[in-house]
Amino acid sequence: MGSVTIHLLVEKSLKTDDVPLPEDDDFHFESTSHILLADSSLVELMDLVELKPTVCNNNKDKLQNVTILDLSYNPVKNISSIVRMNTELSGPRSKTLHSMNWYPSGKLCILPLPASKSMVDNTNIEKGDEVMLQRFLTWQSRNVVHDEDFAYNDPTMQNQQYATANKKDETDNDDTHQEEQQGQTKPPRAKKKRSEKQRTQRLDNIIQNLARTSKDGKKKRVSDKVRTMLIKSRADGNKKLRMEDRFHLELLCLIDDGDNNMLASTTAASKDNSASSYRFFSRVTTAGRVASSVSGPIGKSMSVEFLVSLNNIYRRLPNTMSLHDAQQGGWLQEFDTTVIRTFSLEQDCQSKSVLELESDADSDIGADAMQVEDIDLDASAGASPIDKQDVCNPESDKQDDHFQQRLHMVYNTTSADKSAKKKKPVSKQVQRMLIKSKSTGNKGIKPDDRVHLDIVIFNDDGSEDISGACSSSFRFFSKRTSIEQLASTFQDKKGQTAEIFVAKPSATSSLGFAYHQLPTANLTLEDALKNGLEDFGRIIVRLSCE
Repeated sequence: MGSVTIHLLVEKSLKTDDVPLPEDDDFHFESTSHILLADSSLVELMDLVELKPTVCNNNKDKLQNVTILDLSYNPVKNISSIVRMNTELSGPRSKTLHSMNWYPSGKLCILPLPASKSMVDNTNIEKGDEVMLQRFLTWQSRNVVHDEDFAYNDPTMQNQQYATANKKDETDNDDTHQEEQQGQTKPPRAKKKRSEKQRTQRLDNIIQNLARTSKDGKKKRVSDKVRTMLIKSRADGNKKLRMEDRFHLELLCLIDDGDNNMLASTTAASKDNSASSYRFFSRVTTAGRVASSVSGPIGKSMSVEFLVSLNNIYRRLPNTMSLHDAQQGGWLQEFDTTVIRTFSLEQDCQSKSVLELESDADSDIGADAMQVEDIDLDASAGASPIDKQDVCNPESDKQDDHFQQRLHMVYNTTSADKSAKKKKPVSKQVQRMLIKSKSTGNKGIKPDDRVHLDIVIFNDDGSEDISGACSSSFRFFSKRTSIEQLASTFQDKKGQTAEIFVAKPSATSSLGFAYHQLPTANLTLEDALKNGLEDFGRIIVRLSCE
């Protein structure tokens, strides 16, 4: 069945008497890892947890005195009662590591259960478990960015952070004392935080400027497959991670001081005079862990966030969300380009989370309210955003009558050939139910985020006989899927091009409607739904060789 890697974080007060029980949510952990068979039981795993004698005399006492949390996924789960119930190696009172969804890896946290005279039954013990869960969540939210390395037993990072903070405090004190002596103390700056729309526009300009100034900015375009191979070969990370447990990312590290468009990066990317770096992490690594490992030590007045681009709008991944959960939610994909932004808490605020709804206040801000420094960019800096109000441009579509007639035959040929018997008309609701039941796609996409399509694939070789060149199927995709990505899924030959057409009413066409081609640049299915494309509608995918 395979093996499972289990990472254990054990509170130090459970290991030695020299460390007192934690107070005020101040936890300190020792990190260990074990490799077990996937069909190993929970009892075998707990036998590997070594605690001090005063905590446990046997395995049963051990489970009554500790709280066990599952950190493998977000949110954190309390599994203490499950472990206490399954105390046998086999049988109905036994659970395997695979059944706990810890394949190929999992992460557990073991905390001391506070000793209390009232904890004499299971009810009070379960209440104590919930108290420890809330204390851990409070500690995690406070330390995930600045102090998460403490939990992973990294004394080098801990000492480096303290040394950097002390050095910065001494420098600030010397500068302040010198300014007071010279009478040049500046008045405090007014704290004016930007809106969501302003931050998005600002990040767009910064990233385009990075692409222009980077030494690799003039590289030729490469296919996604070649780019994936390059990222895999150049990515840095923990080499002990198995290939199937790695999550590769291209990281843009920005230090935003509120005034300049870009400051020099302190990460390894700046050492190579490059704007980006390639890294890989474990799939259970949290967004806060990724951000803190890339940004390095930061001051108390600074913060860092993990940004992803959703429909040309930047959103922040919650610090406690793992990369696996972000991928399942459709907010992040492997090999994506992401932004690690370090900013001042006094001059700016963090971006909106991917879990937050759209705000009407940001959408009402006009272009005049944008206080963003203009950057003169050439054509190589990146493609300009498209006008989403003009998704289907009739002037750019092929309006040739003969071509339109061929598309019209393709549009209707599959439905006519399926059955010689005339079918009774059905309502749209029944038709949608049929399409839903027969559609195929990624089951990980949430139902509310799906776009169902009736797809007709037309292999156009130029001949007049199109009866054998058409096939149809029902598929569903994520709303965040780009038209370019949708078209590429149907290309099965080298040099083959794919064009997607939708039918729209037209007063000038003899058919009463015309087939318009969807542009592939910077357009998602969600944008197309607002301008011509219909959910559960039919589209034509025309495949041709150059």
